[in-house]
Amino acid sequence: MDHTHIRIRLESDLSRDIWDTLEGDIISGLLNLSRTEKSSNAYKSILEVHSFRVTQELTPKLFGIFREVCERLEFHDPVDFFITNSPEVNAFSSTRTEDDQPHIGNINSTLVDKFDDEELQFVIGHEIGHIISNNT
Repeated sequence: MDHTHIRIRLESDLSRDIWDTLEGDIISGLLNLSRTEKSSNAYKSILEVHSFRVTQELTPKLFGIFREVCERLEFHDPVDFFITNSPEVNAFSSTRTEDDQPHIGNINSTLVDKFDDEELQFVIGHEIGHIISNNT
């Protein structure tokens, strides 16, 4: 006796019951909202999860400092700047992995807390220098 059709029906019923119990529609919607753009830049993917991107709207003063440094260095490639919540006094940069992607610049939050604007400009300039020299 072939029980394939019974097993498939039971599996289908069980799947539907699990979906309903776990509020599958809600979970599916949340998963769709949590998707980020596909990026081959591993650093950017990591930063998008645990850091925040410096934007004109979110942090206008820091955004201005980052942009001013790029202008002074006559560096016009796109750069996404991030701030990572960390007690370490540190920063890093990463060159873009594809021509249509931005470079990455990151400073830790302690630098924002402890450094004045000129010191931040120095650190940012140092990181942009790594990008310019392709030494990240």
